[in-house]
Amino acid sequence: MYNNKNHVDRKSSDYILKMVKDGLKEINFNKKTDIVQICRGNCFDLVRQWFDNVGIKHEPAIVEGKLQEAVEGRLISHLRKLGVKSPKLTMEAGAQRYFVLFNWVTRNFPYREKFVKTGFPAWNKKWRIIAKERSEKYNNEKGRNDKIEALRKRIQERALEIINNS
Repeated sequence: MYNNKNHVDRKSSDYILKMVKDGLKEINFNKKTDIVQICRGNCFDLVRQWFDNVGIKHEPAIVEGKLQEAVEGRLISHLRKLGVKSPKLTMEAGAQRYFVLFNWVTRNFPYREKFVKTGFPAWNKKWRIIAKERSEKYNNEKGRNDKIEALRKRIQERALEIINNS
């Protein structure tokens, strides 16, 4: 959702707005009596603008407590399904989780970059370069490790052959 093209074209904001509209319709929202509490994140800027344009009362809200736990739990579950296996992936947001995910991306960079929020300047100016370098290093080490493993298997097979022929 947050890649360069979608970021520039506002596709993510448009999609979020569509989801909010669908959700309000689904719950039979009454704009005359109901008030929406909406996260302060900038991904909801278009939603807030639409609320103002159509006269929907809203107030900023901090996502915390049980709702925050549910959101974080769903995120972790989704990341596990994508293949993030690190035991260091926890519900605690912050630098540790960022680097768990960053390292996961670098292990299969060309394929996994699509999961990165690439629409932010820091990605292209700094982190993408580092990710590519780590990916190349990992793939070189992996190739070397694969060769070592193949050699180990050949030695083991030869040793068993010698033992069996004795």
